[in-house]
Amino acid sequence: MTDARHLFVTRGDLTALHCDAWALPTDRDGSVTDPWVPALRAVGRGDGGGRLDDVARDAVRADGFAVLRAPDRHGPGIVACDTGAAHGDVAACAAAAVRAVGHLERVVGAATERPTGVLELPRPRPLVALPTVGVGGGGGRDVRGAVLAGQLTAVHRHLRDSAAGGADVALVCFDHEHYAAAQRARRAAGAEATFVRRVGEDLVAHARRLAAHARAGRLVPFVGAGVSMGAGLPSWVGLLDELIAEAGMEGDREALGRLDLRDRAALIQTRLGAGELERILLHRISRAPRVALQHQMLASLPVAEAATTNWDELFERAWRDAGAGRVAVLPFDGSAGADRWIVKLHGTVRDGRLRGVVLTREDYLRFGAERNALAGIVQALLLTRHMLFVGFGLSDETFHRIAHDVRRAVAATESVRGDHGPYATSLSPSRHTVAADLWRGELDVVPTRRDEDGPGRPGTAPAARRLEIVLDALGMLAVDPLGHLLDPTFDGALSPAERPLADALRRFAAEVDPELARLGPDDPIADAIGGWLRRMRPGA
Repeated sequence: MTDARHLFVTRGDLTALHCDAWALPTDRDGSVTDPWVPALRAVGRGDGGGRLDDVARDAVRADGFAVLRAPDRHGPGIVACDTGAAHGDVAACAAAAVRAVGHLERVVGAATERPTGVLELPRPRPLVALPTVGVGGGGGRDVRGAVLAGQLTAVHRHLRDSAAGGADVALVCFDHEHYAAAQRARRAAGAEATFVRRVGEDLVAHARRLAAHARAGRLVPFVGAGVSMGAGLPSWVGLLDELIAEAGMEGDREALGRLDLRDRAALIQTRLGAGELERILLHRISRAPRVALQHQMLASLPVAEAATTNWDELFERAWRDAGAGRVAVLPFDGSAGADRWIVKLHGTVRDGRLRGVVLTREDYLRFGAERNALAGIVQALLLTRHMLFVGFGLSDETFHRIAHDVRRAVAATESVRGDHGPYATSLSPSRHTVAADLWRGELDVVPTRRDEDGPGRPGTAPAARRLEIVLDALGMLAVDPLGHLLDPTFDGALSPAERPLADALRRFAAEVDPELARLGPDDPIADAIGGWLRRMRPGA
């Protein structure tokens, strides 16, 4: 059932997701709540305030939706959808979500171009996105757990029972409370079995293991170029192919193809000139203003540290959109006071220019001399955390240098530590059979490609989508299991077996809270028990 339609759940900015179309929620009269006013103004279809223009408003009243922007190769369609529902009416909110999905599918089906269809690896299915419906302005805040569970169940049933050739759906939550509750509701509804049917028990088992690392604060994503390909950026090889054309070296393409990629880049740089190369690269990176689905799913995980060889800032943006707070980019920012930090091993875009870019062989050699501190940070993460490589080629020279030193350090302590097991996992749509043998026991290489995907590069697109589904399972399994237990408005996201436990914990908290207040916040017992209770109070 890998090719069955899938419902993803992420956290972030719906308007920033690289998808085929997304739903802007309105009521029957074309009014939007305050958080959606900037998006309405950006598309130029508002009346200057919080309402659609006359044409769009009339369309919503007549048909329930209005196309504010049609999908094309430059960006997603934007569809205003009537998602108004009676106060606290769970069934009405669920029905509104299903109608919104239907409207989005019709708009995408009528488009001549799909934004996700012009990627280097086009998605096998379109991707449409919608926000949570009815948990705020929709009137269902007092029963938001039930509203979220009903919405998820209804959309999942729609995807299961409707035409096989339709779109995948991403439910994008704007805050952690609703994201965590939605993931809890999925798990309570038996979504883990659905994931097994989608991708197989072997891949779900890897997701469970990675989720355990995430919940323990040990998981560190390493974001590779393959993740940004889902946002419209090229792979490393694809970028060099584009630069060959820009440099007017088409006649030398066959000879260049026999060179190491770093030497190929050096020759292109010589032909173009460093300034012209930087201009082209900046222009190319700026053509991907939206984050990929994989960016959002990785940014939704409970992680505080990350690393990347990408120059773009898409993961940092997804992290901030997911409520990460201040994100420090090392080595360009200080980490003091930062809520999250990311190591940019190959440089970054900063203030309209490329800084510290690693591209040619000379750059790689300079990396060893000038970036030892950065490499040391990644080595420390490999030794003390579990690193998750996503979209990253294991042939990268930087990786080999870092992993070589880690291998030596681990070997030196094996007599004391015994069998340490793999210290990292690589999720990849490629088979990587040789890499799996090379790093056996140290790096767990997990390919998402299957025999039915077919040989060659075209088979990579279904495998990339399967990787997205594995990351979706990881997000669901990594959510703090204690979240929302003390908030009765989220009871609808719990299983029937969990609700009596939640009631018992609320009675316990009601008795304990006055005693904690009597001890005061500086008491170590009060601090420990109070911290445990705060985990069950979203927003506390």
